[in-house]
Amino acid sequence: MPFGSWLVVAVLRVVARLPFRWLHKIGAAGGRLVYARSAGMRARIVDNVRGARIAGESDVAVERFARACAVELGKGMMEILPLWFGRVEDMMTRVRLDATWDAVQPLFAAGKGVMFLTSHLGAFEVAGQFLAQNMKITIMYRRPRIAWLDPVLRHARAQGQARLTTADTRGVRALLQALKKGEAIGLLPDQVPAKGHGVMADFFGRPAYTTTLIGRLQQATGAAVFVMCCRRLPDAAGFELSFHPLIAPLPADDAAAARALNAFQETIIRRCPEQYLWSYNRFKAPSGASPPVERPPAQPARAGS
Repeated sequence: MPFGSWLVVAVLRVVARLPFRWLHKIGAAGGRLVYARSAGMRARIVDNVRGARIAGESDVAVERFARACAVELGKGMMEILPLWFGRVEDMMTRVRLDATWDAVQPLFAAGKGVMFLTSHLGAFEVAGQFLAQNMKITIMYRRPRIAWLDPVLRHARAQGQARLTTADTRGVRALLQALKKGEAIGLLPDQVPAKGHGVMADFFGRPAYTTTLIGRLQQATGAAVFVMCCRRLPDAAGFELSFHPLIAPLPADDAAAARALNAFQETIIRRCPEQYLWSYNRFKAPSGASPPVERPPAQPARAGS
């Protein structure tokens, strides 16, 4: 590892030891600063929020909501550090489970495979670590573009009972085998897949390239599907983790399954919409694919028409 990268990791290890409340305060301040200084990030958040119509119609409402999103983004970045650098047990004490957890455990006793889906919502890294501390789970891992982050992330995400697999055909086989053995797998349902592995489906009223893998795995195995929501509580009070089952199986048709999956994600995201990662380029086209065709805004009907 180059000296500069080693130094960054060393500093992050020190910062990770700070009290949790301090981490959130630093993250909130950092989020505000980046929002003010980074025109690109600010424009993406505002564009995504306005397109989703999640914050109201006025520019003032959109701007206020976008700033709140930046604050939550900063908190999320800082709370990852304890997970990366040796404080997983401490972080798990901050997780509050609601009654939905009771619906998950009997499935494993019955030998049924379970797919856990977590959108880029709230403390989704905390949710993943909670699962890894409580069950065998296979997780797809995509190597980051920043080389020095790869060993850090591999170590962090392979903690507990987690097993990492590659984001390719071999990884799909590993997920399928885990489900057939009655184990759990974890996936990000709103991550833009590679060309040929998704279809266009509405997501908050806009076309988004959406994975077909989840529907196909369920069709092949009959696995149960839960969408998780790890809501960040105010005043650094911890996290509320809930599990929301897909009651009906996803349709066999890829496009219909993608629409159903996105609609269910929308429902969960609306529980704490400012904690969704609106800075993520969810509506991009994968490399080599045609960009989605945006729908024109609806025109108000004329009187008498």
